[in-house]
Amino acid sequence: MRCSPHRRQPAMAALLSFMAVVAACQFLVSPEVATALDPLSPPEVTAESVYVFDATLDTPLYEKNADEQRSPASLTKIATALVILEQTDDLSETVIIDPSDVLDPDQGQSMVGLVAGDVLTVEQLIYGLLINSGNDAAYALARHIGQKLLDAEGASGDPRARFVQQMNTMAAGLGLTNTHFENPEGLYHPNHLTTARELGTLTALALDNDLIARIASTEETTITSLAAVPISYLLQTTNRILGENGVNGVKTGTLSESGACLVASKQGLAGTLIISVILGSDIGFTDEGFQDPETDMRYDDARTIFSSLEQDFAWLSPVSGDAIPGLAAELDVWDVGLMDEEPIVLRSTQVANLRYVLRLGPPAGAQSEVGELLLYEGTELIAERSVVQLDIAA
Repeated sequence: MRCSPHRRQPAMAALLSFMAVVAACQFLVSPEVATALDPLSPPEVTAESVYVFDATLDTPLYEKNADEQRSPASLTKIATALVILEQTDDLSETVIIDPSDVLDPDQGQSMVGLVAGDVLTVEQLIYGLLINSGNDAAYALARHIGQKLLDAEGASGDPRARFVQQMNTMAAGLGLTNTHFENPEGLYHPNHLTTARELGTLTALALDNDLIARIASTEETTITSLAAVPISYLLQTTNRILGENGVNGVKTGTLSESGACLVASKQGLAGTLIISVILGSDIGFTDEGFQDPETDMRYDDARTIFSSLEQDFAWLSPVSGDAIPGLAAELDVWDVGLMDEEPIVLRSTQVANLRYVLRLGPPAGAQSEVGELLLYEGTELIAERSVVQLDIAA
């Protein structure tokens, strides 16, 4: 067995005999502690529910009422888009807009402005669904996909209801036990509920899809229909902080019953994907029922959270430079490396007291697992990484 105590100098390590190293290992303490990073409470925000996590590393960072069921408003459309892509092999499939898809502008709903009889592709309608948050696009897509599902089953019924059934089937398959959908667009229903944590799961899955990630990061574009007399629709994002300080997505949702809701994503300092889910931020409405932008606090809440991330957490690459003093050199002495070189998320307060223990077994073939790296803050074990043989030691 090869093993090193805290920060052994590589030159010394190379000179130690096998028996001396084994003896040193006998004095190591293995405290019974969890290695997961416990999330913090977020900074003071108006949001009723918050869940912020590193989606790349699957690490929660901030939580506030993260498992409380709430109305998600148009954040529903993230799930809608996932079902559409799950059920569509060809995004160039065309959809003829039905009168039942069309909305009256006086209703105050978010919309693309679709016209009955117009013809658009599924992909174009997904753009309208996610950029403009178009309820009319949601109705057209749900009707189109729902009818395909009914036809495949040899069944009859309401195609939009069948689509919503598929949304709930997807949620159940993902283990989202606190999520239930009643419609594809997100209008209020007392049983149309999810949580900040489960919306985070849906968003991470959605952003794994290149098309959704591209659409969610688009501030403005125009789509032109395929009808005999083409119509062009200008699409403008509802996400006011898209493009601000690295924010690259994702979606807004707003109802008087839901408050101001926002899922925002950005690339973290270590290149990982950070997703922030905010539900129920403060917002006021006019007497006519329209949003009052001056009272919309969701964007200030998001800015506060993203700013605090850089103060409260650190992303450490174990083998980058002298991030963990002595480690890179010692790995080189033993001709070993880390199986997983992804960054490790720490609280900022942990970095100064960080130490490591490198436990190694006998040399083995290249890329064989031969040990583990243990990271401690004092006596608390905070992270582990498997170690592999890079080359057979001479």
